[in-house]
Amino acid sequence: MRPDMRWRAWRGFCKQRPVACLAQIGREIKDFLAGFPADGRASLTFWQGVAGARVRTSRVSFASRASDVPLSSPTMPEARFHPRLRVPVQADVIGAEVVLWRALEDLSLGGCKLAGPAWEEAGAAVSLVLSFPAIGPTSASMPLTGVVVRAGPRDLAIRFQGMSDEQRATLRKHIQDSQDAVAGG
Repeated sequence: MRPDMRWRAWRGFCKQRPVACLAQIGREIKDFLAGFPADGRASLTFWQGVAGARVRTSRVSFASRASDVPLSSPTMPEARFHPRLRVPVQADVIGAEVVLWRALEDLSLGGCKLAGPAWEEAGAAVSLVLSFPAIGPTSASMPLTGVVVRAGPRDLAIRFQGMSDEQRATLRKHIQDSQDAVAGG
């Protein structure tokens, strides 16, 4: 089949069945990544988890409460630079108030969202210490700075600022390790 005809077939399929389309794309990515040697796969497992998370979250069709709403919808494309992931992470947030051991609703390399009523104003600078209890008893911790980008009655969204390449790599590793720990146990 010619490449342009294959593209048209995919586009038609994805318009009619977006969830099945995402699942098929996820399977094709997984098959593609399976062809890499074992030493190259270790660095790609994070992106395999990202592809799997997007497919899993798009399968939600009925939302009985706000926490059941999928992170990405098949009818609305994801406009974020970094995908949001649900990983077991706790945060200590230091701003005008100090809030300790608050569970994150989602986390990405660019920011995070905490459920519940906001206690900081939008635009406020905050310091965070993220803890990853799923990694192990020593619970890896990571200090970050950020700014509140959304403060409402249901959630508080923070964009990370001033992250070095080393901090970004460490955060990526902790997210990957947390996903692996949850998947394995």
